[in-house]
Amino acid sequence: MSDTVGLSTDRRVRRFRSISEKLQIVQLTQRPGASVAQVAQAHGVNANQVFKWRRAFDRGELVQGNHDDHQTPRKFCAGRGREISNCSRN
Repeated sequence: MSDTVGLSTDRRVRRFRSISEKLQIVQLTQRPGASVAQVAQAHGVNANQVFKWRRAFDRGELVQGNHDDHQTPRKFCAGRGREISNCSRN
């Protein structure tokens, strides 16, 4: 007989945040006297992640554009340089 006491079935779900959410959090950390750790904790984000977003913001990589905030990576055919949807076996 196995005992499952103490085992947790709760799983963390990865949260994908939009660019606008990331920008809002980054801007809050840039206020005078703001603590990155406190802002991160208040928004349920790891402080290391917020520091990464701040570096991206400083490099100009965290900007809103005309694209979808949640773009999916494109997959390419091996050795063909075309997207998978355009690949043929011939």
